[in-house]
Amino acid sequence: MTVVFVAVLMLQIATPVFSQERSNVQDDTIAVVGSVNRPGKYTVGQSGTITVGTAIAQAGGVEANSDQNAYVYRRDDQGVKHEIRISLGNILNRQGTDFTLYRGDILFVPITGKKAAPKAITLPDHDVAGI
Repeated sequence: MTVVFVAVLMLQIATPVFSQERSNVQDDTIAVVGSVNRPGKYTVGQSGTITVGTAIAQAGGVEANSDQNAYVYRRDDQGVKHEIRISLGNILNRQGTDFTLYRGDILFVPITGKKAAPKAITLPDHDVAGI
């Protein structure tokens, strides 16, 4: 099994700088974890990006008890970790702009009312088809 560590992140005062190059990321995957039907690592393809809606679809959709908000855990160009809250309900209902994920991102969908992400997330060993 592969273990991905997620820490509770503090808000940064300065605006973080993110780039698509993300040279510090080792592979072309993102992780989708939490209240989804098939949590795991998913390939982002040659562009290095995938939308939240597509990632959720790849993960088999959300479970019935999933929260309307989700959290993206991402490192900026200086390696600082950030937590980005997104309105998952609006994205899935096509009422808002879809959010772009970059290689190395972790998308966490909590159970309703239980925002706290686990300190370590275990991902299944199976390979997931690329996009």
